[in-house]
Amino acid sequence: MTGRRPGRPDRRPLGHPGLVPERSRRRRPMDCIEFVERVTEYLEDALDAADRARIDAHLEICADCARVLDQWRRTVDLVGHLGAEAADELDAATRAKLLAAFRDEPPPP
Repeated sequence: MTGRRPGRPDRRPLGHPGLVPERSRRRRPMDCIEFVERVTEYLEDALDAADRARIDAHLEICADCARVLDQWRRTVDLVGHLGAEAADELDAATRAKLLAAFRDEPPPP
């Protein structure tokens, strides 16, 4: 016996995209993985009110994600103050790694 009850469909693995419809997903509490996936939208104020409220609720109970958000805000603030001349001052290897990271390519060896 496989442990499966007769007449019941096989269960899909947790996290399977077809497991939870989009509407249901939005009603459940935010988790850390989803927060990380949506932090850019949060910072750009590109979320609807319901998703923003879910993130705000998560940040109230998760110190780690609140810290990540603070780091992202400081990074955006710092990078916003760098001029083109700062990018020109980067050594070639660092510049190549950064450009690769923004292109989703592996950095050069």
